[in-house]
Amino acid sequence: MTSHSSSADVDGRWDEEYDIICVGSGIGGLSGAITAASKGLKTLVVEKTSQFGGVTALSGGQIWSPANKYQLARGIEDSVEDGIRYIEALADGWANDRMTRNLFNTANEAVDFLEEKGVKFRMIPNLPDYYYPDLRPFAKQDGRYFDAEPFDLRRLGDGYRHKLRHKAWSSPEMAGITGRPEAQRQDCVYTGEALAGYFLQAALEAGATCRTNSPVTRLIRGEAEAGTSPRVTGVVVKGLDGGGREQRIRATRGVLLAVGGYDHNSALVHRYEGRFEPYGTLVFPGIDGDHLAMGADAGAAIATLPPSRSIVQRAVRTGIRRDEDVSSPTWDNEILAMYWPVGPHEIVVNRAGKRFADETFYPELHASLHVLDPVRHVHPHWPTWLIMDDNYWSSPMRRQQPGPPKEQCHVADTLDELATKAGINPLGLKSTVDRYNDMCRQGRDDDFHRGERPWVTSSLAFAPLGTSPLGPIEQAPFYATKLIQAFLGVGAAGLEINQHAQVVRQDGRPIPGLYAAGNSAARTDLGMMLQSGVTNLRGMVYGFLAAKHMADDGCRSRL
Repeated sequence: MTSHSSSADVDGRWDEEYDIICVGSGIGGLSGAITAASKGLKTLVVEKTSQFGGVTALSGGQIWSPANKYQLARGIEDSVEDGIRYIEALADGWANDRMTRNLFNTANEAVDFLEEKGVKFRMIPNLPDYYYPDLRPFAKQDGRYFDAEPFDLRRLGDGYRHKLRHKAWSSPEMAGITGRPEAQRQDCVYTGEALAGYFLQAALEAGATCRTNSPVTRLIRGEAEAGTSPRVTGVVVKGLDGGGREQRIRATRGVLLAVGGYDHNSALVHRYEGRFEPYGTLVFPGIDGDHLAMGADAGAAIATLPPSRSIVQRAVRTGIRRDEDVSSPTWDNEILAMYWPVGPHEIVVNRAGKRFADETFYPELHASLHVLDPVRHVHPHWPTWLIMDDNYWSSPMRRQQPGPPKEQCHVADTLDELATKAGINPLGLKSTVDRYNDMCRQGRDDDFHRGERPWVTSSLAFAPLGTSPLGPIEQAPFYATKLIQAFLGVGAAGLEINQHAQVVRQDGRPIPGLYAAGNSAARTDLGMMLQSGVTNLRGMVYGFLAAKHMADDGCRSRL
């Protein structure tokens, strides 16, 4: 097991020295690296795995920010204050107002700076906020989303182009550039890969040193002074750049932890997420909660949110296993595929055979899983099953989202037989399907308004023309597969930070020389809110703020 204990800098021996060390190469670590290196600081990025980009590369690549420059350039009225009020309405009292305002009041400054350094953004048109029109006037119909332009991998050169993490579902359709010349180029990547690509290129061009296969095993700290925590002065890296021995690397200004969540650490998942079985993760091995272990050893406060508002998706099994031999909670290394039940001829039901949410809107679906029956003390909506008929397999949506392999499903000629095989109440399933089919014929889901939310309809712009989220379940044979709760690198727990992205102790005082960004930082700025694009925004802004603060001469570690 890897040790994450911190050690005092007793003998002062160092193998290398930098001003700033960024641990992790997602948008948080790379934003910090771009900012620091651009300010003339000697900067090192160390990535635990063999590829750069982190969870950012696996994301949809969206950034959500109110009153952003791309929105205002199109004449769309908005204000940062309206965006903050929208967040506060969703936070349910769990957000720190100062942190919320700090995040969104800094966003435009960070965007301007990063754009100057070569990151190319563009607005995503016609995509409303999650909760539009419910939370008008603070929710907006258009303009708050932007992402990166398609990225040409040749920009990275031969030494780095093959080190950028890829995902299977990036496509011109998803990126909204079908018909443009770059859509035909094999060297182009889109969405999260493009975002990570631009940030990696900008970090390299700014002069940052970026290394893969370089896991940090512990923080190094100096001696404590009266009334303060010991300063973090460096890190120990095991097998730097794939080598065999540990190296002590000094950071004269500070260390930025931006290593994602803790998806592959089953103990932390159980502790902070209230583990539902079956569960797994959609991210690569290496997201182990290293920041929590190292931060705790340095005296950091760990802040948590209720797991019902964690960013969790539904997933299906693929039957494909990873090449890596890793210890993880993901089905004995079986790769999972994110599944969005938005097509026709499919519904999601609980063990009683009942629908319980709008399947097309994941925040509603996930929160419903955490409903507790206070009398029987059970979660009535977990486990949950995807129910399909034979028409499902020929739906045009299958070309965009393959779904579960047939061999992973229960199959039966009748719904009664299917329910018995899957462990679902037969009478409940039959009545649910009958009612759902009636609503499909009427063209409206009166129970949960499936597919009616503006964000859902806009997000389905990539779907084949004429595809409806409603479609009856009537053609035998019928299929059922148990859905999996799948984490995405964003947990309920993280290191608590202040407005400079400094990691703080339980008493609120900062730990000198230690910073956190992205999914490693607790979501005290957002509270219970879920809104796509904010995760990437947080990484970008807090990496930027951390590096700015470290660039101050007053943050130099004592010699």
